[in-house]
Amino acid sequence: MPPPPEIVTEPRPIGDAPDPERAARKARRRRFRRIIGVVILIGLAWTAWAAGSFYQLRDGLQNADPVALERRIDWRSVVQGLREDLQADATSPEGDATDSNDDAAPAGASHDSSTIDALLSRQAVINLLRSAKLDDRGWKTARPIGRERRQERVFGWEKIRYAFFSGGPFEFRVDVSPDSDKMRRPLILLFTWHGDWRLTRVFLPSDAEMKVAAQTPSPRAVSSISPQPVAHEGQRAALFEENLSDPQGKSYTGSVAWRTEETPSSVGGVSEVAVTAQVVIPERPLKMTMTIRRNLDKSLPSSHVIEVRFDLPSNGPTGSVKDVLGVLMKPSEEIAGEQLVGNHVKVSSDNFLIGLSASEADMKRNLQALKDNPWFGIPFVYSNGSRAVLAIEKGAAGEKSITEALARWSTTSISQSAPAKQ
Repeated sequence: MPPPPEIVTEPRPIGDAPDPERAARKARRRRFRRIIGVVILIGLAWTAWAAGSFYQLRDGLQNADPVALERRIDWRSVVQGLREDLQADATSPEGDATDSNDDAAPAGASHDSSTIDALLSRQAVINLLRSAKLDDRGWKTARPIGRERRQERVFGWEKIRYAFFSGGPFEFRVDVSPDSDKMRRPLILLFTWHGDWRLTRVFLPSDAEMKVAAQTPSPRAVSSISPQPVAHEGQRAALFEENLSDPQGKSYTGSVAWRTEETPSSVGGVSEVAVTAQVVIPERPLKMTMTIRRNLDKSLPSSHVIEVRFDLPSNGPTGSVKDVLGVLMKPSEEIAGEQLVGNHVKVSSDNFLIGLSASEADMKRNLQALKDNPWFGIPFVYSNGSRAVLAIEKGAAGEKSITEALARWSTTSISQSAPAKQ
């Protein structure tokens, strides 16, 4: 019997043996490249989001799209920042000096707060963002952009000097060359991320020395209605009107004067404290007086009564006020706010009463809204059917008047104020 065949196995070369350490290094390099790739993609997406927000703002300016502008602009922050810049410029030594050859800019006129308010109306700020046109007098405070002007091009891409992050990944900065022969520094737009990218600050060119006196209302507009004295700087009013030919509507600026006074009550002539706000919109022209008082008439289911009286010229384009839709308490000039709970009735032409609900829950909510919110809103309808909203700032004087009145109302019961019924 032959012997079984021998099985000969060739030895494997030592070089072909697996190297665990080398394989681990390759795996680490692959993971690192993947991480770097993901980081780059996230960075590109984040940058595209910020840049896309600026593009949406530019597109909204081009098309006068109020929804896009509301989404991409934090109006309260932008207006407050511009106000601080203009007030600082007006009080600087350089801002006090005016050109003696410029008849439109008399000395001291740059300190006029009403002039600054005109530059800070919503439409004026839109004009600034849309065209970047400004000079030593400020920028356009013209009326809303009509259809014929929407065909004009918003500042071109060639005017953008810089568009990238500034100070961190949550601030996106865009530098725009101003359309001006005198200014070489850029107009800076700063977008901040708070759940979404919004324009929160506009920095005027650092070489701009504003002489904003030329932006004051025309003598005809001022003479048609005399503004009431304002008790505290910064107490502003704004009128926003619906315009069927322009979806952006019209806006006008004005002032409000607050005071606390003793007024006779409708119950037995008893004296009762009331808060009064007198609003003047010179350019419109429009006057409005709002009086807030506690209700002393137990037959009325109201805790407080707000009386609103309008004063409009008889030959105005909108006619008188047909209806007041209530009273809003607003956290800022531009935000809609919450409506005080109650009922409204028309007393006579241009005269309306709003009775606030006397239920405990509604009264608590109404009084808290009166305390916490710095702006009032009065939505109303003209006799021609167009709608409008009058925004009224409390300011320091209004805050003081309302706080004092609420304190007195809370410490004096209705039974003490009202006479006993026979």
